[in-house]
Amino acid sequence: YTGLFALVNAHAVYVHASSNVSYEKAVHDAKQVASLNGDWSVMRASGLSMDPYYADDAILLVDKVAYCDLKKGMMVVYEDDQGERVGHFLIERTSAGWVAQGANNAEVDPTLINAKNLIGVIFGVFNTSGAQAALASYASHDADPLPVVIGKKY
Repeated sequence: YTGLFALVNAHAVYVHASSNVSYEKAVHDAKQVASLNGDWSVMRASGLSMDPYYADDAILLVDKVAYCDLKKGMMVVYEDDQGERVGHFLIERTSAGWVAQGANNAEVDPTLINAKNLIGVIFGVFNTSGAQAALASYASHDADPLPVVIGKKY
């Protein structure tokens, strides 16, 4: 376990985020919550760079936010230089934009976050049982697939 949030105690135990809630139930519940506000959206996490804050196949609630309202420590979703949605922590504001980093990443993200590539702030996490079979089954019946937020490793 390395990176910005590395554990300093050699005796600390790393715990993977998980839940007994099915993927389908988490999506259903998250969509119900998101329906309460037009600025809220539901996305699916992919990757482990943000574990234990959220795990692979977690369902994320994302709030549109003005760039000027960002603060250090927020978990944000932004579009990187490859056109992929990335979900990481804000760690430093510079004159050129915000620097982000995944909780498990030793390096900062190469793409700076600015008003143009900011998608929103993660304010809710529904960790799931992570059952891939349930994910595939649900996706095949879902007419509105969820946008994917990648927890990228750099």
